[in-house]
Amino acid sequence: MMLINEGEQSARVVALQILLNRKNKNRVVTDGTFGPLTSGAIDQVRGLLGISTGPKGIADPGLCRLLVENAGLQWIDSVDVTDPSIVGDVEVPLSKWTTPIVLGGMSSGVAHLVKQIQTRASKNKLMMLRLHGHGAPGIVAVSHGSRHLYTVEEKKNPFLDPFQAQSVISLDLMRTIKPLLEQLAPLFNNFGFVELHSCRVGLGPNGATFVQQLANVLGVPVRAALSKQDTQGIFTLTGETLTAFPNGGRLLDWAKSREESVRKEDLLMRK
Repeated sequence: MMLINEGEQSARVVALQILLNRKNKNRVVTDGTFGPLTSGAIDQVRGLLGISTGPKGIADPGLCRLLVENAGLQWIDSVDVTDPSIVGDVEVPLSKWTTPIVLGGMSSGVAHLVKQIQTRASKNKLMMLRLHGHGAPGIVAVSHGSRHLYTVEEKKNPFLDPFQAQSVISLDLMRTIKPLLEQLAPLFNNFGFVELHSCRVGLGPNGATFVQQLANVLGVPVRAALSKQDTQGIFTLTGETLTAFPNGGRLLDWAKSREESVRKEDLLMRK
């Protein structure tokens, strides 16, 4: 599921804070920053739910899954297993918590991914979508599997063309696959988000432009790594990341605009 530690600033912290506030009378500000108050709320909610296990002050996969399921929301993981190493490193650990979408090498992988997500997700119920596979700046593999991803201009192997096969989501393909991806937007709930668990997807100008365009198309925040990811990135992205919000903007502005947002002034008025 998710692993969220103190110090993180992200859209998924916003989701965590909202879900904690649904369970706890001592509400925390919805600001997307995991500070001491959010950490304390986690321990309080564990007590309210009768959970005796789990790391103190940390939102571990077990707690996150319980909060999401109790809220009647959904999360979906999709794994590109065309590279066999992804099976052991990603699919197997994920399968302990969920049944991920598994895509092997195929053409029209993006279309197949969209169809699979539509089959599983209900309108306004999808809180988190994560894509796992190889990546490069501005590219995330869906059903391609190769560690050697490249832009159209860098293409070297005419027999291995992920763009023609539409087996990746990329900046170069965005105009072509935009109508497909737009079909996913209505599935996300008000504080839904996307994470791309692939190496270096958000790096450089191409990466930043790609992440922003994807956020605009899906209508939710999209978070991507700027560095190489390892197996620790199954439940959390490692190293520096880049998050784009629909039509630009900042984390705090997005957090305050959520339907269940709790602002600092709201808590002060109650005292």
